Amino acid sequence: MHFIYTILLLSFCSICFSSRAISGVVKEIGKSQVTVDPDGETYKKGDQLCIYTSKNKKIDCGTITVVKSTSVIVKLPTKKNIKKIKRGMLVNPATDEAATAAGGVKPGALAATPKKERFNLWMGWSPTLMSPSTFNSVGYVAPTTETPLTLWEADEAVAKTMIGAVLQVGFPIGPVALLPGFRYRMFVPSRVDTDYFPKKLNPFVSSLTTATTIGLFTDVRYLNIPMGTAFALFATGGLDIEMSSLSFKSTKKDDTGATAESPMASAESSVTVISLRAGGGFNLIPFRPFGASLGINLLLPVAEFGGKFSGSIEQTETKGIVAPGNDLKAAIGHKKNKFGLDAQLSILLAF
Repeated sequence: MHFIYTILLLSFCSICFSSRAISGVVKEIGKSQVTVDPDGETYKKGDQLCIYTSKNKKIDCGTITVVKSTSVIVKLPTKKNIKKIKRGMLVNPATDEAATAAGGVKPGALAATPKKERFNLWMGWSPTLMSPSTFNSVGYVAPTTETPLTLWEADEAVAKTMIGAVLQVGFPIGPVALLPGFRYRMFVPSRVDTDYFPKKLNPFVSSLTTATTIGLFTDVRYLNIPMGTAFALFATGGLDIEMSSLSFKSTKKDDTGATAESPMASAESSVTVISLRAGGGFNLIPFRPFGASLGINLLLPVAEFGGKFSGSIEQTETKGIVAPGNDLKAAIGHKKNKFGLDAQLSILLAF
């Protein structure tokens, strides 16, 4: 619930701060003109630009006199406000009122242009606190009767891992961006050692469970809110497909060497989960194109398909269980989770 409140707060902040999109920053200051980094916007000679403080207070408006590949030069109508301008201040296209005051442009001739998206590339670390799919680490249960109900029990549910990598790209589509991505995660192997005979140390049964996931996802970044020259908040929504694979192996061992090591059971399981995604975070780009990004995503699993399970138990170890494969499958419990929650800490290239 705390994450949902965070997303709602981020959306509220977007409404509060998106009234003025940043369309450039001041790079150099002359006697009666300033050089502006257009930050991806396209301007032409004669356009009107206004300069604002970080508190959104307008200082002055001027006319573009020179257009270069990476900058534009804005000539101010008077020199009295030059001393108030500092490097890094925000620049935007003039509103009708400001443009009229600065250059005599007729009302309606100019309108503020929206912030344009850029092509981005993210590479980084992607842990999960709650995976869209879950499973149990399983241990052997030493039978205490001639006809036990089960030979396996869940030791713990597994749904989080800190081992993960992600690659994501951002394609600008007007004021929004399409962000397809790929991720890979590996769960820490889970080993459970249990008695083969009740209350006897040897022999014993060692059960090992390993799992990996591959995720394909696509987000739409529908909010991108500049909070200065190098910092921006964002909000995303999209679709996630995660393919989870699990391997289980159980072996009878003896530390004394009195009993030879022998296989007990093995299983392979896979499941694919489709989830809806909602995320938010921030980008920090102090030295373009290099930056960093931190994001959190809430996932709502809505469908599970393609589930496969194959398991076998040594014939001499079934202990009268009618369907030993199904017994093991029920204990492992590889299935769709109720929710998902992951993070993404990445190096960012913003071209």
